[in-house]
Amino acid sequence: MSNDKELKISSAGKGYLPKAAELISRTFTEDPVIKFMLSSLSDEDRLAYMPTYMHTLLKAATLNDGLIQEANDWCCCAVWMPPGKRVDNIFTMIPAGILGCFWKNGVAGIRRMLLDFGSQSDACKQKYLRDSKGNPVKRHHYLYFIATDLHARGQGLASKMIARWQEKALEDGLPIWLEATTPRSRDIYARRGFKVVEEMRVGKGTHVESGTMEEGGNGVPLWAMIWWPEWKKDSGITHGSQPEGTSRN
Repeated sequence: MSNDKELKISSAGKGYLPKAAELISRTFTEDPVIKFMLSSLSDEDRLAYMPTYMHTLLKAATLNDGLIQEANDWCCCAVWMPPGKRVDNIFTMIPAGILGCFWKNGVAGIRRMLLDFGSQSDACKQKYLRDSKGNPVKRHHYLYFIATDLHARGQGLASKMIARWQEKALEDGLPIWLEATTPRSRDIYARRGFKVVEEMRVGKGTHVESGTMEEGGNGVPLWAMIWWPEWKKDSGITHGSQPEGTSRN
């Protein structure tokens, strides 16, 4: 198994778009939240559209200073949004090609992306991104995507890449926010010290947990998670609201 000394990371912006989109689209083909977002399409059309879809999302990220990192010659890839930047910046959505995405997915697809997911995520951030005095914390790092190629799994690459970024966040004194879309990814983040602050559900009444459409479905779960740098320095410091039964330590 690889150790941290063998982890070789390089970073870029739009120059890494093609390879990042290819890796992430390949590893997220059955991701429940992505299937939910693209559920207007047949399975065949969704799989064919995935590379274009991911390229659009990642281009939107890089147009807003998002950073793409790869580890060990594209065995693992992460996309980070810097503090103060958003993927859904209205001024960069058109250059990113989001109109084609909306056209492909229709009005229902727009609603799923911007309203169902986006509004819940923003509400969670407003609720939980607060300091120990309850004041809003407006600046945070955001892990937009992370993916490990199938042949490279089991080496802890994703965990090690996150650990490197946690060191950066520690220097900045800023938290890291993410949404885990599967129990497996949620558990990986938990091992890196992230805490679940809320379980969100998208597509309630219209989709089942796998992300496919089904009337009366319970929706697709995903987990809003946060890591505060103070947890690494002093586990006694607390921030924001925490759901009952979830430890901050």
